[in-house]
Amino acid sequence: MMMIATLAFLLAMPLVPQDSAQEVAKPAPRAHTFVFLDTAPNAPALTADERTTLQGEHLTRLQVMYEKRQAFTIGPFENGGNHRGMLLVDMGANEARANLAEDPLVKAGQLVVNVIPVSGNTSVFKQADQFFDLTIRQVVLFRDKAEIPPQRPETLAKVQADTVLFQVEFEKMFSVPYRAMTTEPGDLREIWIVDSAETDKVQAEFAQDPRVKAGMIDIQVLPFHSTKDTFLAQPPSR
Repeated sequence: MMMIATLAFLLAMPLVPQDSAQEVAKPAPRAHTFVFLDTAPNAPALTADERTTLQGEHLTRLQVMYEKRQAFTIGPFENGGNHRGMLLVDMGANEARANLAEDPLVKAGQLVVNVIPVSGNTSVFKQADQFFDLTIRQVVLFRDKAEIPPQRPETLAKVQADTVLFQVEFEKMFSVPYRAMTTEPGDLREIWIVDSAETDKVQAEFAQDPRVKAGMIDIQVLPFHSTKDTFLAQPPSR
């Protein structure tokens, strides 16, 4: 029981470099909602014209949400499986669910809404002038393993310390403008956006995460298209 409690404590600890106290204070996290738009089971068949009309209405509605600052970023996934698209919305979970229930593709039974309450720094986002000027980024999902191998407390402490170092090195290679912690129970623990189009390289680096190698978490990298100029500080070209 003590080992399980220690593991839960270590996994929940924020990973902060030791010299962070010398850094400029960062904005406090704020509550908002991450949304998956998923393929609906048993979706009714549509004609080509119906699908084109609904897709156009869907995109228009998302653009309005973005321009009203109800959504920080929006985008469809590439090869996301059941996940068709994502949004980060400036709403609580219930408000987000009710708002997106009015989406034309949701009302037509083509998409279902999966809301995930999170807490993170949303001040990194800005409103771009061209909503449809898109680039590829990566959504990274950190999930707890269903069964975690037994670990000694000193081993867990070393994994925690090694993870801090790993993340420092990761951010030397990639821009990570957005991180959020989930705020409700479940296996999904953390969500990042990595501002890079290099999916394979991002996946390869995360395979070296000490928590992955220790069998504690799974990390899923999902490329998605989103508005290009949507962060306050764009990363330098590499």
